[in-house]
Amino acid sequence: TSNTFQAVGNAKPGCTLDQQKLVSGSVVQQLEFISAGDNRYYIRLKGTELYLTISDDSGKINSAIILQTKLNSDVQLWKLVKQNPAS
Repeated sequence: TSNTFQAVGNAKPGCTLDQQKLVSGSVVQQLEFISAGDNRYYIRLKGTELYLTISDDSGKINSAIILQTKLNSDVQLWKLVKQNPAS
């Protein structure tokens, strides 16, 4: 797809992320994938100490994704799954 996640407003702890169109070179859309082993990753907003975090620590489906400082918690671990969306 041509979409990514981006902070709604200023990128700061607690701000939510929303799906946005990919903009080439946009620093607020650049993410770093940091291996945590076992095919899981911390995903950090590049150039910050803010990590993609599930807002509901019980893992409720459709919970908001927020930016948060590192918690060393499963709510910040992500597994990559290959998808093949229709053209």
